[in-house]
Amino acid sequence: MGFFSFYSQRNLRKHYSAGSKLNDMEVKNSMEKKKILFKVMQIFMIGVLLLLKGAAVPVSGEELIEQKPPRVSASSAVLMEAGTGRVLYDKNMHKKRAPASLTKMMTGILATELGNPAEIVTVSSFGASNKAGQDIGLRRKDQLTLADLTKAALLVSANDSTVAIGEHIGGSEEYFVHLMNMKAKSLGAHNTNFKNTNGYTEPNHYSTAYDMALIARYGLANPAFASIVWLNETNIKWLNRDRELTLINSNRLQRQYEWITGVKTGTTNAAGKCLAASGERNGQTLIAVVLNSGNRYDEALGLLEYGFSLDKKIFTKGELLGKLDIAKGKPGLVGVAALENLSLFLSQEEKERLEIRIVYDDTILSRFPIEKNKPIGKAIVSLEGEQLAEVTVGVDTIVARKLW
Repeated sequence: MGFFSFYSQRNLRKHYSAGSKLNDMEVKNSMEKKKILFKVMQIFMIGVLLLLKGAAVPVSGEELIEQKPPRVSASSAVLMEAGTGRVLYDKNMHKKRAPASLTKMMTGILATELGNPAEIVTVSSFGASNKAGQDIGLRRKDQLTLADLTKAALLVSANDSTVAIGEHIGGSEEYFVHLMNMKAKSLGAHNTNFKNTNGYTEPNHYSTAYDMALIARYGLANPAFASIVWLNETNIKWLNRDRELTLINSNRLQRQYEWITGVKTGTTNAAGKCLAASGERNGQTLIAVVLNSGNRYDEALGLLEYGFSLDKKIFTKGELLGKLDIAKGKPGLVGVAALENLSLFLSQEEKERLEIRIVYDDTILSRFPIEKNKPIGKAIVSLEGEQLAEVTVGVDTIVARKLW
């Protein structure tokens, strides 16, 4: 999956156990309240043609059942594979639109990256005055941890909490917004411009479905961010007065489906109903974004289901990919096997046009003995000249040096 490593439910459990700011009761409640409504998709086995050294050949196999792309009413939508950033569905994904509270994903990212979750934030008069839309009732001089304010921003879309976060980290909301825009550009979100921390409708505050997916993708690779948007509910408390508040995740899909892993809702009159939703199955994560949708939950869910129906197993660990003749080796002709599993999100037609070629490391092949399953090169998987993945390969038996 390259640079991005996405947090699975198992990883989240490890994160909590390692001392996350989220307590064990939060984890227990979140796990118990999820209902497992979907089973792991049926796994199809496909064969891969034997390959000659360095040769590129099409992959063929049995016909796989897959869904058709769903009908989406949203003005803009995108379905993205989180591991690679590859787009699996696109409807006006680069059209600039008001993103509403999906903006808060960037606020939460910077809060987890630039701040210490245990830091105490003191709310200013300006921060307490942001009462339009959702809020948690902050007052001037209220004190909460940065972690609790970030939970409020990401789970219940509290507008007052985002301003408090921005002022605490940036010194002012204005400078924090500058940091948000710098971060967006660094992620490749070039059609995004923020004017505030929360998504209030303002001139020149805009983004796109594609850019929001990029931002969600980056956030999900951050354990602190991922562990918040994954929660069903949590409690926060004030440090300067006797008050606690239960936050219930506004993302309905998160509460209904065990495999949903985030990420953020958003609604304004200008933006309409928006949703960025992520799901994980078989260790693979997909991200769906719908902007100005008439039925955001069903449409995002439909996109995710469609994407997971495209999951094609290319080859499995230990599967023979070809034969290799090793000069001065005994035996001289050996099998070359994949050292890891590989699945890709592809249509059946795309799968049939895949090409795989094996590139060997001649330095390793000249040193004996060559151990079984020791990496000796890579199988490179491409579609129409675009590399999609690579997997290490090794010999299927020990190769000694031939003495004569």
